[in-house]
Amino acid sequence: MKKYLIGLFAFAIMLFPMMVNAETITEASAPVYYEVGQISEKQTRPFFVANGTPIVIEERDGNTYITWEGGERLVTADAVVLGGYYNPYNTDNSVTGIDIASTSIKMTGGEVAFIVGGNGVDANYNQYEVIHVGTIDVEMTGGTVREISGTSAALSGIINTALGASYYEDIESFYYADKVDITVDNAVVTGRVYVTSSYTYAKEATINVVNGADIQSANILLNGEPVLPVSLSAGTNGKVDTFVTNIEDSSVDQIDLGLRVMVDNFTVNITGDSEIGDIYAGAELPVAAKSNNTDLWKSIGTVPYGQAANMEFNIGEGVTYNNIYAGFQFATLEGASEYDTFYTKFASESAINSTAAGLGADAKEAPVVINTSVAPSVTDSDLESMFNFDGDNVTVKYTATSEVPSIPSGSVSTPTFGVVNEGAVSAILGEAASTNEDALKAVAEGINVSAAIEVTEIETPEEEIVAKVEEALAKQNENGVVVGYFDVSVLLKNTLTNETISNISELASPIELTVALPSELQTVSEGYTRAFYVIREHNGKVELLETSLASDGKSLTFETDKFSTYALTYVDTLASSETPTTPENPSEETPEVPQTFDSLTTYMIGGGVSIAAIAGAVIYIKRKQTN
Repeated sequence: MKKYLIGLFAFAIMLFPMMVNAETITEASAPVYYEVGQISEKQTRPFFVANGTPIVIEERDGNTYITWEGGERLVTADAVVLGGYYNPYNTDNSVTGIDIASTSIKMTGGEVAFIVGGNGVDANYNQYEVIHVGTIDVEMTGGTVREISGTSAALSGIINTALGASYYEDIESFYYADKVDITVDNAVVTGRVYVTSSYTYAKEATINVVNGADIQSANILLNGEPVLPVSLSAGTNGKVDTFVTNIEDSSVDQIDLGLRVMVDNFTVNITGDSEIGDIYAGAELPVAAKSNNTDLWKSIGTVPYGQAANMEFNIGEGVTYNNIYAGFQFATLEGASEYDTFYTKFASESAINSTAAGLGADAKEAPVVINTSVAPSVTDSDLESMFNFDGDNVTVKYTATSEVPSIPSGSVSTPTFGVVNEGAVSAILGEAASTNEDALKAVAEGINVSAAIEVTEIETPEEEIVAKVEEALAKQNENGVVVGYFDVSVLLKNTLTNETISNISELASPIELTVALPSELQTVSEGYTRAFYVIREHNGKVELLETSLASDGKSLTFETDKFSTYALTYVDTLASSETPTTPENPSEETPEVPQTFDSLTTYMIGGGVSIAAIAGAVIYIKRKQTN
């Protein structure tokens, strides 16, 4: 009997780890394929469930296969593919959680209907303590799919998870993923791409759309009618801490936050030859909701909003987009980055009525930063553009293209102003245009702006300016020569019509200008040296600017941050003269007169007498000591 009890105890100890492992799934297992109707009568599409095993979707001989280490499966174009687990609970309720390190889905070709990177739990979710994936990786480099989802999927009639309100507060530790990475590379998504759904959570999410990828739009339906077009978004129900979207050389029909999703930080980077439709600073609204129809929102769902605490849109040169519109978003209801629950904060009747009724004012409250190199292409829409907001929360910076004159490679016949370091100068000009009110107003109206440096010779300068310049030059040398007067301007111009929009008279940082000199100005009489001076008159003040002559004598360089009238001058002096070769600003102080040879001789004679007297005194003292 004792031996029997010892054996039973040992067996129980061995069984204990198995019981623990059975409660929470922590490892990947072999993929499972469910035919239509195999799960339930409502199942109208086949399901391929990877169970955490890395899989590849590819095309062979016109068919779509899913492969993994040690196996493969032929699937149809209407298949739903999940990277994680799908409803793994069993009849004895022994499975109480999913906690796997990662999922991986690569698609190189073929066609499927839906890709879900994470888990799919749409029944008896209350049996689980956790539904978690560490890292979700979905990479599509070919083929076609209707929708790609990150943490879960909101596939109407297919996978439906609607957590009760009591779960909203704990979604960050219940139904979640640490990191979601979705890349669509030279492939087609005919519906939408999003991060979360079904009130799930992602701590960090990135969606990359690159190399000619095309993200088209689908509609969220209400009673069979399309009410909300969506394309690329944070999700449909859920929460994301940091959401970054990178689009390069690709097409996306619409960018927004989604429906009933909360995002702390939302950043959109669009570069290259990309074509984008509508962009929303928040969630796009159904047409009826734009007329403050709160009943429509309440019929769609309990929480009628998409919200971001901070939004930033960075749009590069070459991109085309309709506009950035004021979405349905709020960031001042007790602090958007510290929400405790979805339900208690936003689902009340009063919250719905107050937010919908005050859409225009509340939409301004979320911090929005727009950095763009391109004006919007649609400015006649009924929607309210973020470019037209005048609130402190909206910051628009426009990076203008630059047009700067360059220095000719050969000789010149007249003094020619230009720029050598074009990149540095363009950056300074772009910064000046970025916050210029006239430029931003033009951008809001769909006008692209360029910042240009223009230099024209002034044939008949104003007499007052001439007098001031000559007076300043005379203080350097009475024989100075004025070569010519020039107007140097920084202009903001309409890139299409070349019409001047604004004149920038001062820059925050100086730029370096170079003057190419004709050969006759480089030639100096024998025995003389030539010093060039640039004299600037700006708002009545005349200044001599420090200049630098190139070693070959062919060009002159100076820095300036003010733009109006400039005079190019020079002074010839004898080579033995000590006249300075760099200009000095005019001064009324009398320079110190150098000592002459006569004075120096006097000092030397006086010094000699003193030395002789000292020597005599030393000899006298020594003789006295000897005696």
